[in-house]
Amino acid sequence: MQPARGRKVVTVLFADLVGSTRLVAGEDPEVFFERVLRPVIDLLTTAARHYGGTVGQMTGDGLMVLFGAPVAQEDHALAACCAALAMRSALAAAMPELRLRIGINSGEVVVHAYEPSGTIEAAGETMHLAARLQQHAEPGAIWVSAATLAIAGHRVTARPVGAVELRGFPGAIETFALERADPSLTRLDLPPERMLSPFVDRRRELATLEEAFAQAASGAGRAVALVGEAGTGKSRILREFLSRIGGAARIIQGRCTRWREDAAFHPLRPMLRRTLGRGEDAFPLERQDVGAEDEEAIDALLDPARPGKAWAALDPAIRGRRMIAAAAETLLGAAASGTTVLVLDDLHWTDPETERVIGSVLERIGSAPVLLLLGWRPDRAPSWADGGTVTVVPVQPLAAEDARTLAAELLGPGAGEAASRAAERGAGNPLFIEAEVEALRDPAPPRVPATTRGLIAARIDRLGEDEKAVLEALAVLGDPADETMIAAVLDTAETAIGPAAVTLARGGLARLAAIPGFARWECGHALYQDVAYIGMTLARRRLLHGRAAAALMDAGTGQPETLARHARLGELWSLAVRQAREAGRRAAARNANRTAVAFFSDALDALERLPQDEETLALAVDLRFDMRQPLHRLGRIAELRARLDEAGAPAERLGDPARLGQLHIHTALHAWLAGAYQDALAACARALALAEETGDAALRLRAIFQRGLAHIGLLRMDEAADEMAEVAAGAEHPSVLGRYGLDRALAATALSYRVRALADAERFAEAEETLATALATVAGDVRPFNWIFVRIAEGFLHWRRGDAQTARGPLREAVSLCDEAEAELMRPVALGFLGAAEAECGAVEEGAEMLERAVALAAGMGFMFQQDVRVGLLARVRALSSAAPA
Repeated sequence: MQPARGRKVVTVLFADLVGSTRLVAGEDPEVFFERVLRPVIDLLTTAARHYGGTVGQMTGDGLMVLFGAPVAQEDHALAACCAALAMRSALAAAMPELRLRIGINSGEVVVHAYEPSGTIEAAGETMHLAARLQQHAEPGAIWVSAATLAIAGHRVTARPVGAVELRGFPGAIETFALERADPSLTRLDLPPERMLSPFVDRRRELATLEEAFAQAASGAGRAVALVGEAGTGKSRILREFLSRIGGAARIIQGRCTRWREDAAFHPLRPMLRRTLGRGEDAFPLERQDVGAEDEEAIDALLDPARPGKAWAALDPAIRGRRMIAAAAETLLGAAASGTTVLVLDDLHWTDPETERVIGSVLERIGSAPVLLLLGWRPDRAPSWADGGTVTVVPVQPLAAEDARTLAAELLGPGAGEAASRAAERGAGNPLFIEAEVEALRDPAPPRVPATTRGLIAARIDRLGEDEKAVLEALAVLGDPADETMIAAVLDTAETAIGPAAVTLARGGLARLAAIPGFARWECGHALYQDVAYIGMTLARRRLLHGRAAAALMDAGTGQPETLARHARLGELWSLAVRQAREAGRRAAARNANRTAVAFFSDALDALERLPQDEETLALAVDLRFDMRQPLHRLGRIAELRARLDEAGAPAERLGDPARLGQLHIHTALHAWLAGAYQDALAACARALALAEETGDAALRLRAIFQRGLAHIGLLRMDEAADEMAEVAAGAEHPSVLGRYGLDRALAATALSYRVRALADAERFAEAEETLATALATVAGDVRPFNWIFVRIAEGFLHWRRGDAQTARGPLREAVSLCDEAEAELMRPVALGFLGAAEAECGAVEEGAEMLERAVALAAGMGFMFQQDVRVGLLARVRALSSAAPA
């Protein structure tokens, strides 16, 4: 018997009987079980199952119940609270001498459901916290966690207990005592000032409702149904419309309530009471509007215990027909005194009898001044929905601009990018957008907010096995995939994929990707992908990722970035190392430095999972050297130092001249960044000695470049200028090209530093000539990073010659290029010289602000090269600001 496994957000309830010890004393255990324990357990399990709970295990004289597993349940937290209150009430009525302790908590667990026995197991911290709450609760109390209350929302009322120390948990746990729960409440029952979501757009839907109302007011009754997935705003549209018509009609509302689908006529009773004047906020009909024969049926509808023996003696089918006819007649009769709007929302949770009543109303509505407003979800339409008597209005997700407007209003002023992110993640669903906005306020937001996850997971769990498997494959693949690839990931026949994908597409969970000429499937939205993915166990994810990597390799279509992800998550470590390294190299080549560092880090992590030998040791050194360039450009100097320290001892142990050369060069570079110029010169001397010993011209040239940088830091400008000239002349020679970073870009960088050295030495004519050569070297190069040094050199030369006005242009461009190329290291350099130029052009405050940022950025990175120059310029500009007339 194989278990079905999954990761789910659930609410778990532990209940334990209090006071049973004294009853069992001296009692035969079998007698005690039959007389006390079994009836109690029956009461508790009945209450739990009524609200969708699954009894997981018996715990002595108590039990554990899961809500939301093995099948996801969108209102699992509310269901658990309702069940707990029902358990307590049922026990108090049946055995008042006994009481319960109940603990409730919500969170993620791993679930194992065994078929066909129905046995279920769950594991995770969520379980332990619920058990501890139950153990600490007072007799008769229901203790719930803050997590459960957050998900259940306003439908639950609880009293704070305070922070409680629970064994096994590091800090005190905020705890609450449950007092009441009302599943009939929705967000629309909140007062307007407490409703989270403002009303956005929906002009089409409101226009349809207003047109239908006008026709009903003229005597031609209409029925309109708003149909959409949970959270799309059906009920919100109804509320908005009803507020607009105000006192122009009598409004009689009912609502179908989850967990009452087996209670006949349950949503109609409040509507009938109001119509007949038998409840609060009622307007009575004239008594002659209800016939004598119907009176008995109405009494039976409102109070099944009220009719006498004659009614009870009738055939059940006759009683049912009379009640349906009486209910329909009564609702339509409300229009005798004027235009009436009948509202019945959430019909997907209705009972069959109520559905028949509405069907009867629809048959006769055309001649009455009645507007019947209905709402349901698309996968649970009533039997008469397609009969042509109801105008069905699909409630679609908000358009992108409207979704951004909603998110921006929820977030408040200055939302900007956060609003766009919440709108995109919310898939146009107002409820999901609200959840995303709330998650943004959480210091440690979940990947998918619990409310959103519960709603989507419930939809996924209603899928067939084939459809769910295809959705999981799409979630793992991430990119659009054809049916052959999906079949390979699932290790199944390709013929099974198409029908399942089409079914998913009908529900919006999948779609054909917009790739002309190709039939490729993808998840319908990132939210569906995320929920499907995080609902799988780690073992399931690992299996599918491994198959995806193998299939992509076999097809020859996988890019290193994609293969690296699948190999890492599929724990194919050797493949993960190779592909992540290649992906990191590609990212570094296009100046995607953060991405490059991430891939190289993934490669190192995967490498540590392989058996350690000389080959993996050499690769570990090389990967750390690969990280040097992107870390350098990002200004992550401390991390660069750490990676060099990690590489040092292995490189020495390997004794390979090329790796030792890399180590000396990288050590010199880091020392220069840190402003330790003498240490940089010492490392350069070691590199030059090794180059001389091995005849390595490339190593020699790179060591001269690093020495030139150190000489600039030591203000030896003439020496630096000569060294940079030598590097620029030789960097593209075929014998050295591509080694130690020697290429045309490094030649341009050397020329740029030569310009700065010559300008500082006031050799302006040579500097001008060198700048022209540098500009010619990078002409046609589209890579932004390679232009930064040249633009800084150009601006610096103009500034040193006293032309601050001309200097501003290239320096501003250099700052902009730093953004484009993720070149955080060069930002303080460009900003510092730009600040000085701006100040000299009269923008003293702006210049001071730029220099302050430059100094702070460099200090934060530990970038000390010419930091004294930036500090000196800042002091000079501040002096200018102080001297300026008020």
